[in-house]
Amino acid sequence: MESNITIDFNELVDKSVELCEILHNDFVFAPPCANIRDLIMDKIESYVIYGVLCEAIKNPSSDLQLRQRYRQFDFDEEEEDDGYVGFRNGFTKRELRLVLSDENKQTISFYRSVLSSYIESYWVAASALTQLIGVDSLDEKSFFNRMIDIAKQKQQKGLIFHEECIAAEPFKNAVKLFESWNVLNVRTNGSAVRHIGLNPEFKSIVTLNDVIARIEEFKN
Repeated sequence: MESNITIDFNELVDKSVELCEILHNDFVFAPPCANIRDLIMDKIESYVIYGVLCEAIKNPSSDLQLRQRYRQFDFDEEEEDDGYVGFRNGFTKRELRLVLSDENKQTISFYRSVLSSYIESYWVAASALTQLIGVDSLDEKSFFNRMIDIAKQKQQKGLIFHEECIAAEPFKNAVKLFESWNVLNVRTNGSAVRHIGLNPEFKSIVTLNDVIARIEEFKN
């Protein structure tokens, strides 16, 4: 049985790359010098081969023959897969569907369970950024305590489901991520206490909501 939800190949790759970039402080997704986008595309192909995903647009030839055709005729050796099925001057954009076998459901559920607590941690940390509006900065301990308070509130409301998301390490990595996005300014004073504040362009709820939504997209 196939899902009735169609997934655009390029969007799947883009969102996978974005998720890897968000969680790169928690996981090593690729060996040194490897291209994460290429690795993700290869992984998607393996999911098609092993029946986790299938082509949404059916072709008289088998899925394997179809992939061989567009690899052979669409692209020169130096060109990349651009997510289109068929010859480069025709046909249609490539779309995929999830094959809803019991085994595949278990596989996807397992992958989701591995990542969900990290996404919830980052979502809590993103939500806590609003605590920095109107103040110059907070010391790191105070900011982390506010993250914990927000996490407990969200847990009581049934908005987070993994207690392990309330943890120092992913919170610290979320701060690193937001610093790399230029959302946060982290500085150390003379007593070696780290202070965390918002950069000027992110001192409004509107701009912070964009940051929160960027993380929340992977939570839902």
